[in-house]
Amino acid sequence: MDDGYSYILMMIDRFSRGPEATPIRNITVATVAKIFLSTWISRYGTPDTFTTDRGAQFESGLWRQLIVLFGSKRIRTTAYHPCTNGMVERLHRHMKQVLTSPCPP
Repeated sequence: MDDGYSYILMMIDRFSRGPEATPIRNITVATVAKIFLSTWISRYGTPDTFTTDRGAQFESGLWRQLIVLFGSKRIRTTAYHPCTNGMVERLHRHMKQVLTSPCPP
């Protein structure tokens, strides 16, 4: 990706299935929390339930404090079992195809 963006933060509303993909420079908890607050929370409000993988940023004390502050419940996907988070995994696969496909002339 250009301009130092090496990652994409992917979020999906499980009810509407509406995706959100935001390019980010790193995956530190501070960056992920800031982007989550400025994109998802600012537009849609606080979700009742968060489903996350077991990435270090989601296992951190800061992330746990945010969940408590929001009054939300947290569900962690099963490690090394991607089908437990199939909706996001399908979005990952689609985004990878889009980002790696050649642009038409």
